[in-house]
Amino acid sequence: MKRLLPLILVAYLSCNQQPEKTEAQKQAQLDSFSKKTYGRSLKDQVQHQTDSILKDALIDTAGLYKAPVKVISAKLVKKEYSNYKNIQLQYKNVSLKRIDGIKFRWYGENVFGDAADMGTGLEKGFGAGFTDEPLKPNRQTSSEWNILSRDGKKVILAWPIEVVFSDGTKWELK
Repeated sequence: MKRLLPLILVAYLSCNQQPEKTEAQKQAQLDSFSKKTYGRSLKDQVQHQTDSILKDALIDTAGLYKAPVKVISAKLVKKEYSNYKNIQLQYKNVSLKRIDGIKFRWYGENVFGDAADMGTGLEKGFGAGFTDEPLKPNRQTSSEWNILSRDGKKVILAWPIEVVFSDGTKWELK
């Protein structure tokens, strides 16, 4: 009887073992869980979370209230001859010094609220440009950049990241 018990136990355990799942089966199980939980595949969910984290990191505008340039308006403008859109910024020198150059960054979305192509291949949704046109204190002007966006619907935010003054000093968004 003592010898029979281990045999019964081994037979029971071997009958109840499930076969090893293939990589495709494991991935399908993860995807079904992800689709049920998030409404998208695991790969798409990981990409969505990565994009969201990058967006939050790149739109860190702490200290922007100290900027010597204030962006008054930012919009996408469509050219008559093309389906592509450019970005137009209207901005003002709110400092007491003459400005010799400004670097800008912007973020835009498409009609679905996803990051749009905004002129740079670095991170979808973001774009950047600069101007070296002088701007006197308390004056405003506008500039336009060819970003060739096909899917951009609106500019969410545009802000200065660096300003160079005519006296050689510089302001940077930290």
